Amino acid sequence: MKNSLLAAIFLLATDSCNCLNLDFPLCKQLPDWDNELMCYKEISEDLTCTWLPAPSAPNTVNYTLFLKWERIQKLFKRNTSSPSITIERKDLFMQRSASIWIAVNYAHDSCVKGKNISLTPSKAGKCLTPSNINAHQITNQLKIKWDMPAIPTQYELRYREALTETTQWTLVPIESNAVNITVSNLNATASYIVQFRCIAKDGLHCVCIWSREILVPHKLMSKPRISYNATTEISPGRRSVLLKWEVMQSENILGYYIDVERIPNNCKDSRNRIILKDRNVLLNLSMAYHRVNISAYNNEGESPQTIYIVPDSSATDLPGQINVKPQGTDAVVTWTPEYSPKCFVVDWGTGKEDMRTKIVTTPAGNFTLDNLQPHKLYKIMVHASDVCQCENFTRHEKTFGVTHFYPVEGVPRAGPTNVTILNITKHSALVKWTEIAAEDCLGFLQGYRISYTDSSGKKWLAASVNSSTASYRLTGLKEKTIYRVQISGFTNAGEGLPTLSQPFSTLKYDKGEFEGFMIGIFFSMVFVLVFAHVICSLVFKRLKISCWPSVPNPRNSSAIQDMASTIPMM
Repeated sequence: MKNSLLAAIFLLATDSCNCLNLDFPLCKQLPDWDNELMCYKEISEDLTCTWLPAPSAPNTVNYTLFLKWERIQKLFKRNTSSPSITIERKDLFMQRSASIWIAVNYAHDSCVKGKNISLTPSKAGKCLTPSNINAHQITNQLKIKWDMPAIPTQYELRYREALTETTQWTLVPIESNAVNITVSNLNATASYIVQFRCIAKDGLHCVCIWSREILVPHKLMSKPRISYNATTEISPGRRSVLLKWEVMQSENILGYYIDVERIPNNCKDSRNRIILKDRNVLLNLSMAYHRVNISAYNNEGESPQTIYIVPDSSATDLPGQINVKPQGTDAVVTWTPEYSPKCFVVDWGTGKEDMRTKIVTTPAGNFTLDNLQPHKLYKIMVHASDVCQCENFTRHEKTFGVTHFYPVEGVPRAGPTNVTILNITKHSALVKWTEIAAEDCLGFLQGYRISYTDSSGKKWLAASVNSSTASYRLTGLKEKTIYRVQISGFTNAGEGLPTLSQPFSTLKYDKGEFEGFMIGIFFSMVFVLVFAHVICSLVFKRLKISCWPSVPNPRNSSAIQDMASTIPMM
């Protein structure tokens, strides 16, 4: 009887360490698995347990939670496929201490277990965490503030980069009764996740649980980069603009602001803002100048803007025709409306940043421009619109017509550039040049004049060509002669300054001509040598016949043959 009682006591004492092995004979302790097992009591008196997934575990894995009550031999266990489980109040002994652990069951009938924790459910309520937490990032620092709970408690903080969940946590101690902390030496281009919890100590009758994850996005420092743009005419006077862009670390971005601004925009406070989640936008615009500002945003604010200027339209099938009659520094603009909108919007200026606008509400299509600069190229656009208040006209206007004019034309103040002489022969040469810059024309360029002088100083006008021509072949030149070429542009007001003279020299022989001449000489010499050899051979033969007649062969003599036949036999 006594031996039986001792055996029972021994089994009871060793049950907590052997029971797992009885149920899972191949289960072993995994020392590297810091599963952060936490169990705490909710308001409903249920016990909730959470833990981190096992390392290197497959996506689908079964967990078993074991609960060993003090002085109770039977194990309590529950299976789950998620890293959390709730034990109902009816299965709890509120005043008894319990040892709790997690086992991971693999498909190949093996398992591992994590570290044990001990608690008493009646003392397992969640400790209070700081409230009103305010965290933000300034360059490479995290600045965090919070309100202290009613009962002062010492806390600790941990953080990691938000880019990936595999990033290791960094633990930061917090001084007692502190209400703010600054974490330095961080990556200024990364966002971070922060958590708080209290530090467990004797007499603290609650469980220290990590708070919810607090995302601290980094301030967006890089502006979006335009990666694609396309402009398409969709109807006379309207066009579509498709823009796509790229950003750095898009995971820290909540969305994008697209501000469409008409140029000029007389109402500076009027802004057409579009908020998007995608990195592309399709706009429907008139032929007026437009500026598109694109920026990213998150909880920390807005990134710098990328500015895209919609390019000039080359549309020629606009519905109307604009006529301009210059009058010195003034100009009268007239047009014939195709229909009667509420108003016309007239834009004019010498460039995108020098545009002015005027709303014309009179039904007659005319407008007078004054204080214009001579020798400046002006662009004028007339748009029809049914909105005439002080706002931008992006959604309402349709371009009626576009034209260009000079209030007063001048002559070009410079000649073309990059004048080169190519393909020089004995009697010709090709002259090429780059057109005169628009700002140097001072009027509508009508064409170019090409002139040249020879070594005697006599000047010749080779030709006048239209403004779209950028090359001309000079012909009728003298061989082996030095020439100098000059080119000038001309407008309706006259001829402008010529280029610096470009010298070149014609060839003495055209390509292949000298080689042909030398080949002819060579063959002539060969012919002479061969002919001389034949002549000399014939002359030598005749001299030989005349001076040295041929001697007959004695063997062929009949006398010798007769003598041979009469010799007696010995």
